[in-house]
Amino acid sequence: MTVNAALKDNDVSYESFYTALAQADIGYWNSINSTEIIQYYIIDMMRNEIRVSHILSKLEEHMDCDDWKMDLCNSMNTPEPIFSKKELIDALSLDKADLKKKLVIEKIK
Repeated sequence: MTVNAALKDNDVSYESFYTALAQADIGYWNSINSTEIIQYYIIDMMRNEIRVSHILSKLEEHMDCDDWKMDLCNSMNTPEPIFSKKELIDALSLDKADLKKKLVIEKIK
């Protein structure tokens, strides 16, 4: 199954899609972080007296989100929540060639 086919297939869950993309190392994963990683980042920045309240407020605004687009190399960045397969594709900066790549998908609803 291609990335594009998995994106459009309602039987492919977000979690299965995420896992397959990560295992195939398709896309720019440096900018994808979990809530837990970002929370550790916030603590680290606060210890260094770097203002990151904008990051914390975004996490609080979307407490139901587990995955975020945020490059941790710049504390001025604001995380963007990732809720859908389409948002994940966008966050990974996939191009047309990436959408044609093959994935091994374990379908979980």
